[in-house]
Order: sequence, then C-alpha cells, then structure tokens
Amino acid sequence: MSREIVLGDIAEIRLGKAFKTAIKDEENEGGFYLIQPKNISLDGKLKVNDLARVKLDRIQNTQILMSGDIIIRLRGPIFLVTIFDGKWDLPVITTNQNAVIRCNQKVISPYYLQWYLNSNLGRSYFDSVAEGTNINKITIKDILAMKLNLPGLLQQNKIGDIQDNWLSQKDTYKKLIENGDLYFNELCIKIQMVNDNENN
Repeated sequence: MSREIVLGDIAEIRLGKAFKTAIKDEENEGGFYLIQPKNISLDGKLKVNDLARVKLDRIQNTQILMSGDIIIRLRGPIFLVTIFDGKWDLPVITTNQNAVIRCNQKVISPYYLQWYLNSNLGRSYFDSVAEGTNINKITIKDILAMKLNLPGLLQQNKIGDIQDNWLSQKDTYKKLIENGDLYFNELCIKIQMVNDNENN
C-alpha cells in the first residue's frame, strides 16, 4: 500500500562542492574523481570514462559520495538524475551544480527514487517548480518539498530491478546500433571504392 511522503522527511539533500576557479583535469595526479553535470547521460547513466580527476587541499567527509547516493543536475532543460554505485579506486565528489540525495534506505530504495525522479512523475514536478527562462533550474528547497506516493520496499525493489534491466538492455541495443552503423558505413565505402576504380 502506497503512502504520501515528503522527500525531505526521508532523505538528506545537499549541494556538491563549490569550485572557485575553473575545473582542471589533473589526470593521474588528481586524488578525487569529479562528477560534473555533463557526466550524467540522458538515460540516467554516469559517463564513467569522462570524469575529471582533481586535487583538493580540503574536503569534508560528508562531501565524498557513498554507494546509493543520488546525483541530480540542477539546471535544465532536463533535470537528469543518476545513482552512484561506490565501486571506485579513488574518492568521488560532485560539483555544486548538482545536488546529492542520500536516502534513508530503511524507508526508500535509492534505485526506486532514481527511477521516480527520471520518470514522467518526477519530471512533471520539476517542470512545475523550475525557475528561469533560457535555462531552467531547481533548488534544494524544491527537492526537499517534493511529495510522492511511496509503495512498500518490496514493490520499490521490483521497480528498481526493472529499471536496471531495461537500462542494461538499452546499452546492449545502443552498442549493436553503433556496431551496425560502423559495419554498414565501411561496407558502403568499399562499394564506392570499387565503383571509383572501375570508372578509372
């Protein structure tokens, strides 16, 4: 049975770390991976191969991401949401252009919440509270005040599993399409080259 809850009552929500200067990728010398808005894909995946590595003199433990943390891009047009899995060789942080949601996992599954925020239900709410004209934005206050109907954990986990399975299938289809495009492009180039040689 579902019940209506306010997200701020069952989750901690904070901004990522502020950077006073332009972010520079320190590559192998950087001691932290940094998630920026551009690292969140349209389907809610984290683009792990694109993360910059940064040097930091000071960092609070609360700014380091934990497994199950949800990262939401605060500027639109689409307020993209991804989830951090925690399987990294270095600590990971995010910028203050993103918010971090840390769930009370005894009440709500982060995988369910990620699905909800990326669904039409979540996007409808974000559209209703978004501020701005050219670039829409949402605030921590908006996220804290979000109301949602919450099913039991069993149903939440089922939804999370279905979402994970579908995203995996989409990755497979995407790779098949990319490989198919490459194959057929090469095939057409070979046919073109044969035709050019025959005409010469």
